Amino acid sequence: MLRVPSSYDDEAGGPGEVLMAVLCQLRDPTNYRPCDWDLVTDAEGREYWIDEFLHHAESMFGFASTRNDPPPRERIAAMHAAYRDALEHLRRRPDARSRLDVLELCVLRDEFLQKFDIGDPYADVRQRENRAALKLYATVVRRIDDTPADRRVETILRGVFAGNRFDLGSPATTAEYRSGGTDFFGELNRLKARPWFEDDLDVVEARLADNGTPYCKAMVFADNAGADVVLGILPLARHLAGIGVNVVVAATDHYALNDITLDELNGAIEAAARLDEALRRHVSDGRITTVGTGYTHPLIDLSDISDACNEAAADCDLIVLEGMGRAVESNYRTPLRCDCLRIAMIKNEAVARHYGCRLFDLICRWTPGIQGTSG
Repeated sequence: MLRVPSSYDDEAGGPGEVLMAVLCQLRDPTNYRPCDWDLVTDAEGREYWIDEFLHHAESMFGFASTRNDPPPRERIAAMHAAYRDALEHLRRRPDARSRLDVLELCVLRDEFLQKFDIGDPYADVRQRENRAALKLYATVVRRIDDTPADRRVETILRGVFAGNRFDLGSPATTAEYRSGGTDFFGELNRLKARPWFEDDLDVVEARLADNGTPYCKAMVFADNAGADVVLGILPLARHLAGIGVNVVVAATDHYALNDITLDELNGAIEAAARLDEALRRHVSDGRITTVGTGYTHPLIDLSDISDACNEAAADCDLIVLEGMGRAVESNYRTPLRCDCLRIAMIKNEAVARHYGCRLFDLICRWTPGIQGTSG
């Protein structure tokens, strides 16, 4: 097992019981709000996102109905009707829940999936994409190893960007997937040229150089299955481990769209390690481990993570938030005690407008840690 052990297993009823915690690396937990886009006060934004979640339900149920073990059509129809009514109620009464933002809409969607026992709409898709990405893994890391040292970090980050385009929560990329699947090397060639929308690559290269790094331990919050994690995050973790950093890759314990789950992450690492001596060595030495976040949504509330994830983050001096959901739609401006690297591709037109960029713009944002609290 790659999973980081946690003392709570023996104290709270055994493995499987997840305690939730406030991330110890939050600089100001009292005033922390994961999403800064308030849909109670932004009527235009609220209309867009409720329409978007209604539209996405059609896509989600389509994936659910073509699963190997699809839920009964009657159950899908019942959930669809009830979920539509709930969203329309929020359109009329945006103050009906404790807050209203994109994260809360994700929470609502998950509540209905659980209530109607729909299961995991994207299970088959994630497995298929993981298998496809693993076929390319050896080629990708060989290209990275053959890249001159002074360009290696950029090559790895470009791989993270290219992999992150696989996203079935975004209208633009869902349409791409349905029309022909994902093409990792094609995406590499289509990435926008520098300077990126947020471009701290020079700083990141200096801090992650082969000849030395100031970091001892990093936690990488992974995003999507398939090329995203296998061809983006694993090469990044491999590089960090290779320059002496202990790496914990964090993934959701429970399915959330096409996000990689902890069990799937462990399986992908084990499969990739069979293809790659360097990765195999880092895993065997304990240099690369994994942990479940305890979270179940594509955005993440860092004040509500698993105790195990919090324990693993305690001595981190670098946190990597990867993907639009974790690094932009949530936690974009969140100050941390340790350094933070946010890596994301913008895949939603409304998100692009809200943050002043364009569709498929790239974010490589490094922020220094801030010690202390704000009273």
